[in-house]
Amino acid sequence: MSSYQGPENASGHPATSYRKFVLSQYGSLNDAEATRIIRVTGWKMQDTARQHEYILATIIRNGHEGYVVFERSPGERDSSGSISSGSSTASSTNMSLGSSSRFKARDMVSFSSSDHPADAERIWKIEFGVPPPLYMAINIASTIYDCFPTYVLSKTNCYFYVHVFQSMLLTHCRDSMPQLTDGDTLAGYTLGLKLWDPPLTPEEVDQMVSAKFDAELKDFRKSVSSDIDCLMLLLIINPQLETKAALVQQREDVVRQERDEMHRAQHEKDRMEIERERTEKEEWKRKYEELARNMAQSCE
Repeated sequence: MSSYQGPENASGHPATSYRKFVLSQYGSLNDAEATRIIRVTGWKMQDTARQHEYILATIIRNGHEGYVVFERSPGERDSSGSISSGSSTASSTNMSLGSSSRFKARDMVSFSSSDHPADAERIWKIEFGVPPPLYMAINIASTIYDCFPTYVLSKTNCYFYVHVFQSMLLTHCRDSMPQLTDGDTLAGYTLGLKLWDPPLTPEEVDQMVSAKFDAELKDFRKSVSSDIDCLMLLLIINPQLETKAALVQQREDVVRQERDEMHRAQHEKDRMEIERERTEKEEWKRKYEELARNMAQSCE
């Protein structure tokens, strides 16, 4: 896993394409649900004037821990003249802005080597009583982009992104009993001041993103249908694997190693059982011979 270095140097996958890629790799719904989120934390970078905020999820599968970063930063300039949105409701509220403050959103999913990045301060944390599956966060990330694909300074910025992301986790992972702690309890706020002002009310944003998320989540679960398993673990260990063929080959190597270990364990178990039976026979033989000698001596 590569170290997280901030938005300018972050390597990773666009949120929407990563959702499609991961969807093609899961083997079954049980396989998809095997990769779980232990906690989600919000971070504010301290080495930049704009103090960029992003999200880090600590995940686990079969005892292996990994760290996934979700974030929004400005991409190429957008000359459309309005805040673009995947919703007709939002489109009706588009506001013309100068091209200097409007960009195509760069919503990325990347990997971190640590759950405590350097040069950043943790500002909030969500712990789960029952860890939800990672695909919940992946679908949240892609849904936010689908609804708000434009980065606008002071409006649909990184603070807006982490606020909506946090709100979606708390709303749609209620069965996982999320507990929000640390510092500012609401993402996108500092000392009670909101750092974003979207073209819709917070209630309208929540309604729009939630409706889209419900549809995408239903489609995601329905689409998990191949017969390959254990692939998300491989992605966590080596995010550079880009093809299904490479994943399948590495999965087969893992299965082969597990099979060899099982065979070795069974061989050792059989050897110990044979040794135990041999020892018991020798002990019975010794006792029989000793008894025979005692009887012979008693008859003399």
